[in-house]
Amino acid sequence: MKWRHLALLLLLATAAVVRAAEEEGKTVEVDDDEEFDEERAILLVRRAVADERPLEGKQTTVTISVYNGGNTAASNIKVTDTPWPADGFAVVGELSAAFDSIPVGTSVQFSYKVTPKEAGVYQHTPVTVTYKPADEEEEQTATSSALVFRTYTVGQTLTIKALELGSRLSGGNLQHSLFYTFHTATDPAILPFLLQALELGSRLSGGNLNTLKDWQRAGIVVAVAVAAFLGYRSYTSVSESQRNRRRAKALAELAALEKDK
Repeated sequence: MKWRHLALLLLLATAAVVRAAEEEGKTVEVDDDEEFDEERAILLVRRAVADERPLEGKQTTVTISVYNGGNTAASNIKVTDTPWPADGFAVVGELSAAFDSIPVGTSVQFSYKVTPKEAGVYQHTPVTVTYKPADEEEEQTATSSALVFRTYTVGQTLTIKALELGSRLSGGNLQHSLFYTFHTATDPAILPFLLQALELGSRLSGGNLNTLKDWQRAGIVVAVAVAAFLGYRSYTSVSESQRNRRRAKALAELAALEKDK
């Protein structure tokens, strides 16, 4: 009887928990619907650099766009970008802008110029946007993602273009070796000759040796074969020398015996 009472109590407790969870889920659904129906602006911020590979000493354009993905217009918008370090960049233009309103489904943007002074990687902090999402609400803030700004030298840019061209011409066979070359070669002037050498080697080997890795493996095989051959020659030379000494010794002993006779 005790076990039956315990089972009944457990069943009742489980039913109560399930019912409470269902009621809580219904409440959450109502809240979500109410929030969805609420009219408010939602601003999305994007910052982009015009050049894919900015060059040191060359000016490029930074554009900041703000899009309204909400269901009502945003008002009193102020967009502010962080100042760039003066020792690494020269900036032309304003880093901030203000807009009275951004209607639903539309965007606004502004831009300025940046000239990196030296090659390297710099992480620029996010753009900050303050706005009113609705007439009766307080001011809110939206931000962009951080900008990883990498500046290239002319030599690095030429190297990358040469690698990309070589990869396309080889049907992707040179991709790994070219990536390795880009990270190890210090003189971009040798890359065209390297590409020609690899293509010539691929033809001469009947397509068996297409990458630097293939040539490295072939070099290892040749080196092992040469080492084995030289080792065999050395061994046979020593053996022949020993045989010659034994033969000379035997002839000397034979000559001594004949002399004794």
